[in-house]
Amino acid sequence: MQQDLSNASWRDTGRPTKLGFLNSRVVFPVLLMFLHIRLWTFILMVLAVTAFVTLDYYGYKPIVFARCIRSYLAGPRRCVRLWWA
Repeated sequence: MQQDLSNASWRDTGRPTKLGFLNSRVVFPVLLMFLHIRLWTFILMVLAVTAFVTLDYYGYKPIVFARCIRSYLAGPRRCVRLWWA
């Protein structure tokens, strides 16, 4: 199951690393679960893997999703105080 890398380009280095459908950000919750094997870490790992796979499916990165949540919580109205006033 070797990929043909004859037409690979340097532009491919910007793509996220994946193992099947899992993104590389899933490594940290899985590592936490393996280092501290408890039921709550297993549940945390499953929730984190589900969240990252769902975000990846919809094309969001975690930082972009966090900004969307922050913008939603802030609301449509922004109050500005001028720094020189």
